[in-house]
Amino acid sequence: MATEFCEHLQQYQTFYVQAEAAYRHCNGLVDRVLAEGPSSDLLDSLSLAVHDWMRENKQLRKKFKDLVKSGHILLPENQEDAPTCPECGQGIRRLAFLEWSPGPDGSLLYRGRCLQLPSLQTV
Repeated sequence: MATEFCEHLQQYQTFYVQAEAAYRHCNGLVDRVLAEGPSSDLLDSLSLAVHDWMRENKQLRKKFKDLVKSGHILLPENQEDAPTCPECGQGIRRLAFLEWSPGPDGSLLYRGRCLQLPSLQTV
């Protein structure tokens, strides 16, 4: 799912694409664990993927904050609206993790399914 950014934010797009790819890779491994069962190799791969996803997301957030601070991204007055490029006014899509959510009891839900894998709960 490629997200288009204006020409003024091409560097930010690189960070966004990397974070999005890490997220999708992680989700693919979770799907495999759920389908095939939690083998040692798969859990090791998933653990690495989660750490990669977290690292890429942290770098994306840092880049976003830096661009806001430098005036290359404008934050909206209303939190419902998207941040924008001050040069062209194009909205900047936020990276969302729609497959993941907290459960009512504080558990971790993946696509509405409670994950019972201890190694995922500690990440």
